[in-house]
Amino acid sequence: MAMIEIAMRNADDCSFILPQGSCQFQHSGRPYYERRENRKVKKLKKDTGLEFYMEAMSIDCSAYDECFSNTDITVKCLDIVRENCR
Repeated sequence: MAMIEIAMRNADDCSFILPQGSCQFQHSGRPYYERRENRKVKKLKKDTGLEFYMEAMSIDCSAYDECFSNTDITVKCLDIVRENCR
């Protein structure tokens, strides 16, 4: 979450590859897109005062699951945009 804070303090929007557990949505390997509350993101917003939203880039990363060994972490490609810049 520290890298999100640093990036958002220096740019209005950023692109990341993050673990699914650090996102406000679930998409990869699912039949539908689902927004969900995330305590990590909620805490980051509260602690820093930054207001932003996460947007999926419509890339289902589960297609690459077999390319990684010794991990079961699902990742997401996403854009993070500051609220006041929409």
